[in-house]
Amino acid sequence: MSKSKEYITTLISPGKIVENLHFGPFCHNWWLARPINKNPTHTPLFPIRLGMKTHTVLKKCDFIITVVKDTQHPNSPGFLCFSEEYRSGVCSSPTEAINTCYEKVFRSNAKFPGPQVMGFNNSNIIQQLLDDIIFRPYMISLGKLNVIVLGMGKSKKPEWNYAGEGYKSVFQSHYNGIKSAFIQEIEDEERISREVKWHDLFNKWLNQKSDILELRKAILDLYPSGYEINEREWRAWRAFVRNAGCTNITPFKNGESKFEFWTKSDNVQKDSTTLQILYESGFLQQNPYYQENQSLTFWQAFRNALENTNRGPNGQRRILSIIATKFTYQELRSK
Repeated sequence: MSKSKEYITTLISPGKIVENLHFGPFCHNWWLARPINKNPTHTPLFPIRLGMKTHTVLKKCDFIITVVKDTQHPNSPGFLCFSEEYRSGVCSSPTEAINTCYEKVFRSNAKFPGPQVMGFNNSNIIQQLLDDIIFRPYMISLGKLNVIVLGMGKSKKPEWNYAGEGYKSVFQSHYNGIKSAFIQEIEDEERISREVKWHDLFNKWLNQKSDILELRKAILDLYPSGYEINEREWRAWRAFVRNAGCTNITPFKNGESKFEFWTKSDNVQKDSTTLQILYESGFLQQNPYYQENQSLTFWQAFRNALENTNRGPNGQRRILSIIATKFTYQELRSK
């Protein structure tokens, strides 16, 4: 395998780290994976620093590339290259910037890899970019999701993998057709935000023997007892697992059950067919055993009331009040 060409690049200025860019919801735009020393469990990142400026020589001509904010997308980096009186304009990538400027200088359509020209594969330059960064972010892959860990913290809690206050991670997914950023943080030693617990969902799914998961109960298990997920949250969870590469294979008809079966298998059709056969054969019920059937509860209570309640002085039985004791206040209000 041939090695990529080495460019002689000098770091004129390392630029600066901007908190809301490098450690905010748009951090994916401002960190790059180092192309060497890859780790099978995580990928260390290095920053594209605002104001970073490098110098390189191509065909005995000086080229300087500077990192600025993209004029159309200010939460993303822009790259400006100039050589003598020639300028590239603000470009969305270093490759576009160097090639645009080079073409103006030499009237040539030769192509150069922007990251290498800027020195992003130069270990000395990378070290200078990392010098004042206390915690170096890294990326982990979970299915089709790339999660950037921006902070760790520490605690004595094994259920948090000993992470603590200061833990922060970001991943991007699509919600309602829009690319969105999801941020998880541990806010203090006593309270962990619910968003962090999505790890538990995937850990359970990955460790169980079957690829099929009943999603609603699995998600409810992440929340405090009695918590009710609203429809907006539920749509967000669906979008989340769908973009992680999972597929809804629920055989129930629309409105027949609020429970949903999803699979992470590559053989979606096989799992879907299996559930469909079980459903059509009557072996798959719409409500699990732990989900009380309110219709059965009502009629059983009605029968018991008739059998066990004597008539009052006015000849009437207190049937409704007895039935009501079988339901919670919230259940009665919802009816």
